[in-house]
Amino acid sequence: MEWLQYGLIIVGGWLLGNLAHDLGHYFMAKHQKARGIFLEIGRGKELFKKNGISIHANLFKTGRILFKKFPYHEEWKKLPIFTGGLLGTAVFSMILTILGWIIPWTVGSFNGFRLLSYVMQMHILYSLVPHQLFGKMSDGKRVYTMYQDLKTRFNFQFRR
Repeated sequence: MEWLQYGLIIVGGWLLGNLAHDLGHYFMAKHQKARGIFLEIGRGKELFKKNGISIHANLFKTGRILFKKFPYHEEWKKLPIFTGGLLGTAVFSMILTILGWIIPWTVGSFNGFRLLSYVMQMHILYSLVPHQLFGKMSDGKRVYTMYQDLKTRFNFQFRR
């Protein structure tokens, strides 16, 4: 029976990680005053839609955030939006770790909240690694390509 609890924690942690990640992008876009913000959480059939946020049936697939393009001189404002998902996941992971210190919820010999936090930290690492899966770039890949674009546009170089 313990294996079922571990499985539910892994699945639940990944779903909470997706939710925290997508909301992090959304709130950072609001903070950057992006126009036309629309957040999709999950993919597939739409279950709920309100105030620019829609929740879809398949929550295991990552969502996406859409916003109108920034003017040329404000392109840098996309960088905090791309990193906002990582920040949202990290904050929620820290909250779960603190709850693990306060509330005794054990699964086997581990604290359940700390296990959820570990799964969410794996979600952060997955997002940080620059990769492209099914045509969708990770946040790490977006930041890297934005860096490459700025480097070529402004002839930017690191000094040694």
